[in-house]
Amino acid sequence: MATVFRKENPNGKNSPFWYASFKRADGSWIKKSTKETDRGKALEMALAWQQGERDAAVGTLTHQRTLEILNETLRRTGEATIEVITARRWLRDWLTGKEKATKERTAAEYRTTINSFLEQLGDRADLSLESIRSGDVLEWREMLTTKKKLHPGTINNRIKILRMPFEVAREQGLLRVNPASARMLQSLLVTEEQKMAKGTFTAD
Repeated sequence: MATVFRKENPNGKNSPFWYASFKRADGSWIKKSTKETDRGKALEMALAWQQGERDAAVGTLTHQRTLEILNETLRRTGEATIEVITARRWLRDWLTGKEKATKERTAAEYRTTINSFLEQLGDRADLSLESIRSGDVLEWREMLTTKKKLHPGTINNRIKILRMPFEVAREQGLLRVNPASARMLQSLLVTEEQKMAKGTFTAD
């Protein structure tokens, strides 16, 4: 159970800030300053940190879950919550803007691409934009290849279109990397090929 306490400074006086004591995912205990002078808010932070470590211990701590824990804590302490931009919302908004600014033929290509990718994502489309990975793009490409049986040139064009809204998000600081960038996709492909090669030559 997470607890909070005040630490005594070298001068013998208590620190104005409350410290949290909670158990990490690996079972060890940590003491960390909450930077809060209000005990109630400090305790809420400690409990949130503890919940995050518990989720991490059982493998359920995701980016989405982290945001949920943070927002729950912010609500209880009367602070403004963090707005979550989902992949679906971002891609739909980008598409709407492009439909108004491009010719119908081009807009149709954009529409087909975005709708196809969102369909492939399924429920993951309603996760935060940052939750989308290059692996999602590769799985979509595989679907276009094996199920839709599209021409390689058409698939490459679809990926280039998908790259556009993610690049806008990266430029605006919403993403650290573009999951549809050629560099990210190639890097993931090389990693997968290396794993397959290693598995092929691993002794039983």
